[in-house]
Amino acid sequence: AFDKKISIGMKVLIDGTIPRSAGLSSSSALVVCAALTTAIANGITIGKTDLAESCAECEKYIGTQGGTCFYEIFLWKIC
Repeated sequence: AFDKKISIGMKVLIDGTIPRSAGLSSSSALVVCAALTTAIANGITIGKTDLAESCAECEKYIGTQGGTCFYEIFLWKIC
């Protein structure tokens, strides 16, 4: 869904209140945070649904894939 090359790196500190490994989608929240931060830093415009689908695809690689609905819920709440 990203149609622009990611060219800007960043150092990021993330803090939150969602407990790890508590079944509350903490990994999904982290993936959404990282994807949204990367998109903003690189001037990438992407719709919420496309970003949610990209997040679902990305999380496969860390072994904790949730359903696309988790990402959409986070994105609709924060954007």
